[in-house]
Amino acid sequence: MKQTTYDGTERDRYLTVDGVRVRYWAGGGGDRSVILIHGVGSYIERWRHIFSVLEERLQVYALDLPGRGLSEKPESFSYHVSSLARFVKRFSEEVGLTRTSLVGSSLGGAVAAHYARQFPEAVERLVLSSSAGWGRAVTSALRVVGLPGVGEWMGGRQSKESARRLLHTIVHDPSVITDELVELHYRMSSLPGAWKGFLRILRANGNLLGQHPSVYRPLRTELRRFEKPVLILWGEQDRIIPPRHAGIAEAALPNAELRILKGSGHFLMLERPEEYASLVLDFLESKDTRSRES
Repeated sequence: MKQTTYDGTERDRYLTVDGVRVRYWAGGGGDRSVILIHGVGSYIERWRHIFSVLEERLQVYALDLPGRGLSEKPESFSYHVSSLARFVKRFSEEVGLTRTSLVGSSLGGAVAAHYARQFPEAVERLVLSSSAGWGRAVTSALRVVGLPGVGEWMGGRQSKESARRLLHTIVHDPSVITDELVELHYRMSSLPGAWKGFLRILRANGNLLGQHPSVYRPLRTELRRFEKPVLILWGEQDRIIPPRHAGIAEAALPNAELRILKGSGHFLMLERPEEYASLVLDFLESKDTRSRES
């Protein structure tokens, strides 16, 4: 597999959106644009490979959501996915986009879907990758770490080994978890306020029972009127959000194309970077959609 370098500091830019300073990347050009939205425990660098592929053909943006990466982590910010979606919309306006495609992974998928729910006229196409937001179920690890006191205790016990164990849960093939990825995740998770930001996002969108109904119920009802093309990607061995949620999303979206990737876990862009980038690029440039399984 092609080795990817994760030191993206040469790309880093900063922008203040509604009083929150966020880090973002921008690249490429042309008439079509796309925004990449990461998950609850992630940051821009997760998109490193696909960003490089997409910017050869499209105008590409990726941002650290508030509370994550090198963006600010204000305690007073509302971290519910619907609020994060409005924030991404404001970000899109600040960088000059009126209509754009969105690619969201995990919690970022729920953010992208809520963006499409709230601002359908501003969306060209939508890619949902192992997306949150389609049911209550989520791995017990996230439900437990969100408990008051438990999350704070776990935050004080972070190490490179705990980072390695966490990364192994999000993939099916453990060989893709390199020392470089472990070092990056440990470094990003150890930033001032990073763990508190993670807990705020987690608790705003779920509890011990799983994802809040306020996260998934609006999507399962209101997006039935969303007719823009949607690509749903899911790993058959996803242990974080069950693959059956892919079928729920497909049923709720009238113009959806579903691809279940065999031999893959939750983070497809890490485990199948070339195939993932190719699927997303082909979809964003295609003229129509159709359901199929690989």
